[in-house]
Amino acid sequence: MQGINFNPNRLVVPTKKPHIILDFAGKEGKQHEMQEVLFRAYFAEGRNISLDQVLKELVEEVGLDADKALAALRDSKYVSSFEKGIKETQTKGLFCLT
Repeated sequence: MQGINFNPNRLVVPTKKPHIILDFAGKEGKQHEMQEVLFRAYFAEGRNISLDQVLKELVEEVGLDADKALAALRDSKYVSSFEKGIKETQTKGLFCLT
């Protein structure tokens, strides 16, 4: 991606689900591709990347199994990893919105 044309009308949305999807994609060898489409969808297109249907479309765009990716959203392993990362960030004094 050469850069992002920011959509000034985008919503502020929770990012827990996209972060879990990004973790899943990394384990499937597609983290960079997933990051690119998530950034484009959110920042340039103003899409609500916290919605399962939007995430499903984006996961499919990078060639991942949508059912497995959406199952990761409810998988305690992925959820725990996300929550651990948030706690570590907060202990360093950084503010996180999820």
